[in-house]
Amino acid sequence: MAVSEKAEVITQEEGRQILDREAQRSLRISGKDFLAAWDAGAYEGKADTPDIMRLVELIPLAR
Repeated sequence: MAVSEKAEVITQEEGRQILDREAQRSLRISGKDFLAAWDAGAYEGKADTPDIMRLVELIPLAR
């Protein structure tokens, strides 16, 4: 039996809110601060930790 699911479309602002909520929960920093640190290379070599991996997966939703 085939399962049909519709993709949920979210806005960029909603994506930023999701990233912010998850960054606050896992790292106790804002999503904006996480993105700045990510772009600056602060998580280089740490991207394989579960919390960082989850946040990295959310970056495209926020940009």
